Amino acid sequence: MLALVVTMRPNEGRNADLEEAFAWATNAVRTNEPGNLLYQVVKSQTDPDSYLILELYRDQDALMAHRNSDHAKVMWERTQGLFADGPHIEYFDAI
Repeated sequence: MLALVVTMRPNEGRNADLEEAFAWATNAVRTNEPGNLLYQVVKSQTDPDSYLILELYRDQDALMAHRNSDHAKVMWERTQGLFADGPHIEYFDAI
């Protein structure tokens, strides 16, 4: 299994836009990607401008299917201009 943690901060006043875009993405991933085991966006309880996406994929093929999906391309377009910082992606191997 492969895991990703994506950190991001929205531009000032764009929290609702970011949350709306990622609610759409979460639904698209869960509906269309059987190789995705977890796709969850979380917001910090102490910093309202700090978000993470927690992603877990069955294998490298599942991750590539995610990256090459039509909904991932739409998501990239929808989020242009929303980020003050990020997205920053860190990759992990599941243990």
